Amino acid sequence: MKQLAISSSLMSYWRDEVVVDLPTIYPGMRLDTSSLPGWLEWRTEFWKPYAQRSGQWELQRLSVEVHVYAKGLDTGPVLQRLIDGVLPVLTRKTIEVHDYEQSGTPLLGYVRLDEPEVRELSREELNRSGSTLRHALIEWRGRAQEVT
Repeated sequence: MKQLAISSSLMSYWRDEVVVDLPTIYPGMRLDTSSLPGWLEWRTEFWKPYAQRSGQWELQRLSVEVHVYAKGLDTGPVLQRLIDGVLPVLTRKTIEVHDYEQSGTPLLGYVRLDEPEVRELSREELNRSGSTLRHALIEWRGRAQEVT
């Protein structure tokens, strides 16, 4: 299964389901964030497929990362609310993979995502010196499998 089809399907699902009222920046996009109270950054990463017997469907390992940024006064609780709003979108979900280079109609397979890991990446030394930017990373790992 093409990685582009997997990424496009995941991003399409995300756009339809996310309820957080902040923009998501996808790979290759540029956005001036200076006037925004926060934003999300999207990344999909692929690893080598699982070793399998020949003749079986290919199982592609992947991760979806969403970086969550919040800035302004009292950003700790704001960041946590954003994380809470984002978590249910992809947690333990099975998402259809379609080929959007074609018509988007044929079903190519499915992505199954597991429980996420959430990491607070804000740098405390910056927060002490007056920075109001907070940063967290949410990472879902999963598998994509073709259908025949």
